[in-house]
Amino acid sequence: MRSRHGIHPSTGKDTRHRLILTSKSREAVAQNIYLEKAINQITVAVLGALGKVGREIITGVSQDPSLSLIGAIDIQANEDHLSLPNSKDTIPLADKLDDFLKMYHPQVIVDFSIAEAAVKAAKTAIAKGISLVIGTTGIQENDLAEIGRLAETHNVGLL
Repeated sequence: MRSRHGIHPSTGKDTRHRLILTSKSREAVAQNIYLEKAINQITVAVLGALGKVGREIITGVSQDPSLSLIGAIDIQANEDHLSLPNSKDTIPLADKLDDFLKMYHPQVIVDFSIAEAAVKAAKTAIAKGISLVIGTTGIQENDLAEIGRLAETHNVGLL
């Protein structure tokens, strides 16, 4: 018999993790792991993850104990998971930000893609309440101003 809080009444052991592992749905397992990580860390996704700088960001974020890398997005993605450097772990990988955001809601998106993609991604992220770190170069001044106004209007962090 299991208590409703996930603690076995006679052994005192936490049974919640076993429930996650017995789920038959890959998406449900991924979502549960994502929610568990979100409790104690800032959740981050990287846009432009397969580029040179994107790969370095993946490495840095994955090694920072205060951050939880929950996924990656890159237009050139041809698999659904990305192996993390120096680890056997993988994270979800998508080729479209909209598809990724249907399943995951990072607190921050780090964008090192291309200017056109960065502007579109910024508008999408801000509308969903996701803070942004944009390192993409070549964004036009009027686009930067619009992104800044949108972030301020939606009370979203922007760097």
